Amino acid sequence: MGVLHLLGTMESLFRLKRGVGIFGLAIGLFNIKDYFRYGKGFLMEVPMSRRPLMQKIIKKVTSPAGAFVIGVLVSLFLLPCSSGPYLTILGYLSAENQTLNLRGYIYLTVYNLIFVLPILVIAAIIGFGYSTAEKLGKIKNENTRLIHLIIGLLML
Repeated sequence: MGVLHLLGTMESLFRLKRGVGIFGLAIGLFNIKDYFRYGKGFLMEVPMSRRPLMQKIIKKVTSPAGAFVIGVLVSLFLLPCSSGPYLTILGYLSAENQTLNLRGYIYLTVYNLIFVLPILVIAAIIGFGYSTAEKLGKIKNENTRLIHLIIGLLML
């Protein structure tokens, strides 16, 4: 039983749509807050206090199996930050009906543009040697507030 099926079996689609909408708006507003007041209050990122430990563990990994395990663990830390677009799109899909119609494909396309496409672009940039993870990390750190603004506007 997947998340989409579970969401689709809920009795009140109106409440589901409203809840998903409020959740998406809240994530958007929190990201916009991070643009104006980065580091103040709740952050839509991995907590600053957890980053050194995560980086220390990541640097010790040398095998593909270790990388897989670390990838799963890091994903769990990132889940609260990265689940917004995923849950929002799943909520909208489940609220429509059980068959995937044109609106469902549009929602999936929006999700892929927001969440999957940037990951693929970053992987391609590094994989084809146009840049390194360190350089891209530096660019990300220099533009963190702007990234929050863009994500927030997309979520709204």
